[in-house]
Amino acid sequence: MDNSEILDEKVGLTVNGNFLSSDSFKESDHTASDSALYEKFILDIDSYWDELNDRLNVSRMVSDSVVKGMVNAIVEEANEKIALKDLEIAVLNKKLESCNSNVVLVPNSVPITMLNQSSMTESEISDRLKSCESYSSAHGDFKFSDSFSQLRMLSEFQWEDGLQSQVASIVLQDFIRDLQDQYETKLYNQTLSIKALDKKGQDRVSELSTLRGELHAILEELNNHDNFEEWSVAKRKEHFPSKLVQNHMVPSEVEENGIFLMDRSGEFGEHMLDIADLPQLKHMNKEELLAYCKNEMVNMSRRHDSALQEKTEELFRLKRKFLKEMGSSPFRKDKEIEHLRKKLPEFITKLDEILKEFKKPRPMDNHDDELQNFKERIQNLFSENNHMQSLLMKKTNELKYLSAEISDAENQASLHSSMEANYFRQIRKLESDLEDVQMEAKIRDSLCSTILRGFIHECNHTMKDTENEIHSTIEIYTTIFRVVISEVISSMNHAVSQYFEEKVSLGAMALEKEKALKLEMEENQKLKQLASSNSLLAKEKEKLASEAGSAVMLQKQQLDFAKQELDMLRNRIHMQELQISDYVKESTSLNCKLNEALQKICYNELETNKVKENLRDVSDALKEAEKQKAMLLSVLEEKQKKLSSFLQEDREHVKQLATIDTFMSVISKSFEGLERRLTESSNKNGTRLKVLDHQLKLLLQLSKQQEKKCSWYQNILEMRCSDLQKAEAEVDILADEVEVLIGLLGKIYLALDHYSPVLEHYPGVRCSP
Repeated sequence: MDNSEILDEKVGLTVNGNFLSSDSFKESDHTASDSALYEKFILDIDSYWDELNDRLNVSRMVSDSVVKGMVNAIVEEANEKIALKDLEIAVLNKKLESCNSNVVLVPNSVPITMLNQSSMTESEISDRLKSCESYSSAHGDFKFSDSFSQLRMLSEFQWEDGLQSQVASIVLQDFIRDLQDQYETKLYNQTLSIKALDKKGQDRVSELSTLRGELHAILEELNNHDNFEEWSVAKRKEHFPSKLVQNHMVPSEVEENGIFLMDRSGEFGEHMLDIADLPQLKHMNKEELLAYCKNEMVNMSRRHDSALQEKTEELFRLKRKFLKEMGSSPFRKDKEIEHLRKKLPEFITKLDEILKEFKKPRPMDNHDDELQNFKERIQNLFSENNHMQSLLMKKTNELKYLSAEISDAENQASLHSSMEANYFRQIRKLESDLEDVQMEAKIRDSLCSTILRGFIHECNHTMKDTENEIHSTIEIYTTIFRVVISEVISSMNHAVSQYFEEKVSLGAMALEKEKALKLEMEENQKLKQLASSNSLLAKEKEKLASEAGSAVMLQKQQLDFAKQELDMLRNRIHMQELQISDYVKESTSLNCKLNEALQKICYNELETNKVKENLRDVSDALKEAEKQKAMLLSVLEEKQKKLSSFLQEDREHVKQLATIDTFMSVISKSFEGLERRLTESSNKNGTRLKVLDHQLKLLLQLSKQQEKKCSWYQNILEMRCSDLQKAEAEVDILADEVEVLIGLLGKIYLALDHYSPVLEHYPGVRCSP
């Protein structure tokens, strides 16, 4: 607006001057007034050029300060973002350590950092808008396009900040979901293992209860057998003396009395009736009957004695055979039976105590409460995420509002450009008026020549000053660009070195994982060998159980159950082999991913080479700009020569100045284009580096997750190996118990076989079955 007012004043002065000069030309009396007007015109032109130079100096200083401020702001933003990312990485590492100890912590620091980032973006937007307003007020209508380019850059920065915040939120959501899935799988596996252990414990309790019942039955049988032996021994003692007395007393009683058959009514009653019923005895006398009865009694006693002698001989013969076969005395067997009878109740009491301990209610872990707490935490996280999404929506709305303001500012810029076009039209009209004035001023060449010579000398001085300023500004820009390029190259070299280090670390991790897998394969082979040895032992035990006979069917059932358990263990081993093959496949997939990561790193190296080539192109462009500067200097020298040659013609001089101004504007635009290209290339390289950092972080997270899975699988293998060892120990214990019970049954059967021929002669034993 100040420039337009100055131009309006100058137009008014020139018009007034034109009228006055025309009047003076017509009248030719007012020469003094005409010379005064020309002096005023020349002074106005001098003041106009001085103001232009001042404005140009101010604009250059402001542009330099703004560029420096932008560079410093970008550097500070980059440092702050790097610090924030380091803090986030530290927090995530702490969370990973806490997750390894089965404790999930809610990342409370992340929303605060995000809010800090949003507040930082608001402050940056306000600061940059203020700098743009100051820049536009300092430059006026000449450098308005630069301010809008900076506003566009600001909008791009804001968009990048929004993208970064969204990406960070997505990454956090994925991380929290992964933690949730891992914790749920751990809880599920723990519950399954607890249920399996409870089932196994119940089965063991049932087996122990059956064993306890069998032992109790065996103890009752032993007690009954002892009671039966005592009863049989007492009966024998009572029965043998009476028989012997009767056998020895029969002939004496018959000789003395002769009425033996009449007095006995016990065991021989029926036989007496049979003898009395014979028809031969009816025709006999008493003496004949007595003789006949004596003979019969003698014959019966002889038969009984011979039968007893045969039975005793058979008993002694069987005892000799038994002693030859067993090689031990019955007294020792009786002692062993008594020892077993003493130990069996103790063993039964111990089994009762074990069953009581198993039947006690055990305190179980409240996994449901933990799941509920975990769900509540997840709901809190989702609420915080929704809050952050609402804040992001607000920020996007604010950005839309700012973009609308920027569009309004662009519309205003278009209006200003139209105003500038109108001003240029007015200037052209004024130039035509100046031409008319100059045509009229040819009469007064002597005065104008002297004035113009001084003006030309001043112009030469100003041109030299401008050239010196241009040289200084170009040198400053070249130094700045060189420093920026060196910083970018150093940062790129540091990033490339980090990529190579990560590559080497990933290779070492892959080798370690391969070694761990080899060790696991060796352990599985050892487990296979143990399983084969267990199967051989089971086969031997089956052979022993088959030799035991049909009397040990219950023990065979237990051995069949043990066989089933061994088959289950074999199936588990087969499943573990399948899982190991899956782990090998996963390791191969991890190797493929590592190869892909190496390919990505090579691609990143190629991109870094491309960036270096771009930097070389930029340096070539700077060299071309220096060449153009040399050309411009040569052009300026030629222009000076032309100015010295065209001192007499004012029109050509004005035209040359106009061309020089336009050329300077073109040069400034070309410098601005180079600045934009450099900033765009630096921004693109920065975005590429950020994308590569993000990809590498994702790869590191995947590698950490795979390491966690490997450790989890190793823990599962260890747990299953321990379960197998426990099961083998229990099978061995059960086999020992079965062998002990088989020995007991063998001893019981031997005792029964030992006493069976003796007990067959007694009526109590015969009647008992």
